[in-house]
Amino acid sequence: METPRHLHGVYPCGLQEEKLQSPAVFPKDREGGGSAIPNTRSAARQLRKSLRRRRRNDLRRSAIRYWRKQILKLISEGNREEALRIFPNYQKAVDKAASHGAIHKNKADRLKARMWRRITAT
Repeated sequence: METPRHLHGVYPCGLQEEKLQSPAVFPKDREGGGSAIPNTRSAARQLRKSLRRRRRNDLRRSAIRYWRKQILKLISEGNREEALRIFPNYQKAVDKAASHGAIHKNKADRLKARMWRRITAT
């Protein structure tokens, strides 16, 4: 039986082929086989949700890295006042990542404490 025209490129779970091009979906084959292609609609939905969450968490963690680099650059230049001025932005990024689960709460506290010590030590 021929596949209906509107179903070409659609997997058994109904997920479109184009949406599965992420490297997170197609890892290198491991021993024992296995496939990252979801078999059910609920598995496809979970895959999409996990990819969305991963992108959001990556953005939250990259915001932490951005503000950390800015502060460390200011500290190395000896500009303590400016580093103190942008420290709340760093705190906000760290707290937001912790509240959404991108990093652990204890790690957030540790990051803020270490950065505060570095700023005030200069």
